Amino acid sequence: MLGILLACALVGHLGIATDVLKFSGQLSVGEFSASRSACHAAECAQRVSIYSKDWTRLSRLVRTFVGSAQAAPVPAPGRARQVAGQRRSSSSSPQMGVESLSTRSEEAQGVASRRGVVAFSAKQVQKVLEQLQAQPLRPQGHAVQANLGIRATKQSWLKVVYEHHLVESSWATAMLSDKLVLDRVVQSLMGDEWAKSNALKTLGLVEFLVKHQLVDAQGRWRHAQSKQHLQQVGERLDEALADEFPNGFTVRPAVGVSKNETSAGMFASSDEFIQEILKVSTDLYRPDHIMKPRRSLALDQVASGEMYVLQERPRPVRWNAQNPKPRWREVRVHTYEGRVVEGAAIRRWTKVGEPNVIEVEAAESFVRELLAKLPSRVLARQAWSVDVWVNSDSLGADQVAVADGSGSAASTQGGRAEVRLFEIITNRGRKLAWSQYLEQPRVLAAYTRHFENYASIMFDGAGAWLFRHNLGNYFGYWSHRIDRSPRGLDRLISYLPPLP
Repeated sequence: MLGILLACALVGHLGIATDVLKFSGQLSVGEFSASRSACHAAECAQRVSIYSKDWTRLSRLVRTFVGSAQAAPVPAPGRARQVAGQRRSSSSSPQMGVESLSTRSEEAQGVASRRGVVAFSAKQVQKVLEQLQAQPLRPQGHAVQANLGIRATKQSWLKVVYEHHLVESSWATAMLSDKLVLDRVVQSLMGDEWAKSNALKTLGLVEFLVKHQLVDAQGRWRHAQSKQHLQQVGERLDEALADEFPNGFTVRPAVGVSKNETSAGMFASSDEFIQEILKVSTDLYRPDHIMKPRRSLALDQVASGEMYVLQERPRPVRWNAQNPKPRWREVRVHTYEGRVVEGAAIRRWTKVGEPNVIEVEAAESFVRELLAKLPSRVLARQAWSVDVWVNSDSLGADQVAVADGSGSAASTQGGRAEVRLFEIITNRGRKLAWSQYLEQPRVLAAYTRHFENYASIMFDGAGAWLFRHNLGNYFGYWSHRIDRSPRGLDRLISYLPPLP
């Protein structure tokens, strides 16, 4: 190439020589000859008149070219593709072996874990823990007076609660509404063994893909160059899901509930989920999601950085061959700081799936034990709705008899119920309700009495009497019950005045 350059300089085609210098790393000898023959005489003459007066520039370019040619020699045509695919390495082997490919896969996984969404989630969890543990305890003292007025609506009640700083509405509280952040916080505070036995395994979608090396460092599906390869990716994805969640899994939004979500999550089966995630146009996952934390629409800010999570289905500890699929009931427990709010057990808007007395007692007992183990500063001014799964088949025959009304209170001595922590619902860092069931007068009454007993406050005014006696937000609840009732007989019954 240096000889071609000097020949061009001798015949006066300095413009072409400059082109060679500029594109020497891109043009082969044949491509250079074609470009030279295509150069018109007028253009060459014009370039000669321009560059002949600047020998200093030409010599500098020649020195630059010679230096670059010595540092990086042009590969032979037969090895061009091989050199382009090699990584810079001190290894003397001209080809990449199996060990090199494995190392490259591990390095890609490490990069995504250290600098992507996975690393961001870990940092967010650490910040949440630091802020929660730095919370000041609520001061104890003489009870202050708070007038609830005469309207006795849920909104007026919440306004008084937040004005007197009874309930926290901080950034950390908002982050706890993210299922992935909550899982990591509970795991950090309670320990791995407790979380493994008492909580549902939760993984972020991106976290899962990185963990099982299904995507590379750029977030692209591994070895998915064609439709046939993409089918193989789907098979590996199915295997990874079965390994991680042998009892099944659900796909859920990291924050809140999806419009199309059911008890089975957003997808009825793993096949449906795999088909959706492998679509080019899906919003479930794209390559840029691996490095860019996604903003939560429900919170209007970035929480864990994950938009969706994978959660295992609850599985029993005591497996029974006659009943391999036990009945799990979701139960909500209302709490304030380190206590369960007595009498705040919910009544579902529909009778389907409503827990019985024994299931509620098992759920409340589980939550009490959880709160007793959490630091006081973490719980300071925190009002939560704790959702747990109760294995109804683990209650024992005598307990089920009591639940059905056929037994007596003395016959409730059975084995310990199997309960799993499912989710903790907060006010999302805003001065709003932390449970949709705060619409119900009996739940508001339970919280009103609880605040007066444990939060150093006394409510007065006509509204205080109404709230204490299950009459607060009465008309709001009545209207809400009509809207939530299914069509038919239940809808007709909902128009009747509800009992306090």
